[in-house]
Amino acid sequence: KSARKMKETLIKVVRYGTGKNAQFEGLYIGGKTGTARVAKNGSYSAQSYNSSFFGFAEDERQVFTIGVVILGSHGKEEYYASKIAAPIFKEITEILVRYNYLSPSIAIQNALEKNRFKIK
Repeated sequence: KSARKMKETLIKVVRYGTGKNAQFEGLYIGGKTGTARVAKNGSYSAQSYNSSFFGFAEDERQVFTIGVVILGSHGKEEYYASKIAAPIFKEITEILVRYNYLSPSIAIQNALEKNRFKIK
């Protein structure tokens, strides 16, 4: 029960929160973004960040766990995980679909749109 609740929460992070850029139509995508300033010489850098997105991509047959870590990113707002790590997660998901490791479905998309997840 706890694992199912956690998966539902992670799916909601992608559907409605900071993980929106990882969404992929017809698949259950859940995950969590993370952004942190880099520690350097006993203090935090004001210009260097580590960004991450860890999550899962699931169809009706299988689940893949994917982690993306960007070390030392810079720039105005381009260091946020939602802006750089989540889109890379989506690109990896696209590759899994292209090579038939995952198969998007209308049934999953309908369940997502109605907030009725069939979580394994």
